[in-house]
Amino acid sequence: MSRHTHRTAPLLIALALLSAPAPLHAADIQASPKGSGGSVQVTANRVTRVVGNLSAGGGFAATTNYQLFGLMGWPALGTGTGSSYRIEAGLAFSAAPPILTLDPPALVEPLSGAMLHGVARLSAVPPAQSAPVTQMVFYADDVEIGHADAPTAGRWSLDWSTFATCERDGVTLTARSRGLTGAFSGGSNPVTVNLRNQTFSDVPCLHWARLFIESIAAAHIATGFPDGTFHSDETVTRAQMAVFLARSADLSLHNLASFAPLACGQESFGDLTCTYWAYRFIEYAFAKGLMAGFNGPPNAGGGNTLVFRPDQLVTRQAMALFLAKVRDLSDHDFAAFAPPACGSESFADVPCSNAAYKQIEYIASKGITVGFADGFFRPGQSVTRAQMSVFLVRASRLPL
Repeated sequence: MSRHTHRTAPLLIALALLSAPAPLHAADIQASPKGSGGSVQVTANRVTRVVGNLSAGGGFAATTNYQLFGLMGWPALGTGTGSSYRIEAGLAFSAAPPILTLDPPALVEPLSGAMLHGVARLSAVPPAQSAPVTQMVFYADDVEIGHADAPTAGRWSLDWSTFATCERDGVTLTARSRGLTGAFSGGSNPVTVNLRNQTFSDVPCLHWARLFIESIAAAHIATGFPDGTFHSDETVTRAQMAVFLARSADLSLHNLASFAPLACGQESFGDLTCTYWAYRFIEYAFAKGLMAGFNGPPNAGGGNTLVFRPDQLVTRQAMALFLAKVRDLSDHDFAAFAPPACGSESFADVPCSNAAYKQIEYIASKGITVGFADGFFRPGQSVTRAQMSVFLVRASRLPL
């Protein structure tokens, strides 16, 4: 039997791992208080469990033999001799008021008071009479999700991204403060919430592009359809692309809200009217140089009418033209970018003579596209809404 001692204030924790040839089964956990009684809260790898009660006189009521095979939410200890728990402890006095109060999350997209979507700001405030706090640790169902190392206006806050979390009901959020000695001083009032990360009814939790789709939705680049769907496998039209581009560009330009399109009768494109659903976004994308038009039929002035073709599908080559301009709004390096020399092209089907060669190589150098496993780019292939969500996230550096 091996014995390890870890000192924290106000408790002394003794951990005795039972010797066994098979994977480790259990641990004897003992705690000796230096104050009045209460419940002993012991954490293993920051997962909190109440494992025993102490008598008012400060002695042990019992020694707890705790199973370690992932029971009650504890992480499994593992089979190797190098596996170990980080053991810490603190007192939670049953007769005292809560050590912390955890506010209901302030949501980036407040769907309801019991729902988290995308990113939630959790905050906790220790009481005035508490010992100096050096860190606030936040938990979801007793599993640490992050910590704050400094307060802002007295509040210790954590922005918790839930994009990677599938839907769960009854998730308990708590916070614990850590003092100057490194020991926990107690736990907060729990707040129970339901995770609802399925923004669109046709994009389930395990959809391959869900994180990207959720990210552009949280950035208000895509809003989906009125029935709550996203239509991830549908191909993208130029009108839809104009909306995506305008909103993506606005992350850098911050002037979409104030943009005034041309008045009715003065439209830039002969195949659009000012009443078209995407008119404002198309005019914005055109005015900012993100998209151009095509030569249409002859006009009375002897030239050609400029047309937009809003229902035309967007190809991967066109996508490269558009997203190169979006990335250049933040990086300002496209003009100086030198693509690989002829003979050293990144994609077998995009020779240096391709009209969009520089743009395709540019977005490849930025990691916006990686092409296909066979080394091809397939410039003439249409882009689906799910695929476009991936490109938009990478082009705009949106969080997942």
